[in-house]
Amino acid sequence: MEVTLGLARAADAKRLLAYLQKVAQQTNFLVMEDLAMDSTAYGELLDFAADSPRHLMLYAEVSGEIIGLVNVNGSPEEARRHCGEIGITVDQKFWRLGIGQLLMEELDYWWQEASSLTRLELYVQERNHAARALYRKFHFQEEGCLQEGVLTPDAGAQNLILMAKLQEK
Repeated sequence: MEVTLGLARAADAKRLLAYLQKVAQQTNFLVMEDLAMDSTAYGELLDFAADSPRHLMLYAEVSGEIIGLVNVNGSPEEARRHCGEIGITVDQKFWRLGIGQLLMEELDYWWQEASSLTRLELYVQERNHAARALYRKFHFQEEGCLQEGVLTPDAGAQNLILMAKLQEK
């Protein structure tokens, strides 16, 4: 299986929205915003992110099918301009095949070489042991727990773990 990576642009908006709608149905580990966004507006966001040292949207694909996505959203708050929040998804058919690790490696490279951010953070459900192990492998530390921080359809209220890592620039 040959995996290729792409920096998301406006031309990818429809495919990415379809991918996000698909993976949102595959697991209750994801906490996703409303995906009813217009593809034109989403495309504008993608182009903005592609040209920013504080935002990233990178996808993995096999034979033209998007199978994974990692994004970083830099905080809009002035006091937190050094922080970026990570989101990562992998199509369930490709779980445990190294796609998440590949996306995290590329994210790490971008963070080291092209980003102006010095803190990356994410929230992960406490019960998502595989994801937590992946993040620890990339030196994320658990910083706290939001008790019953998310409501899920399958298991009700779940704890969210805040994980982060710092970089000196």
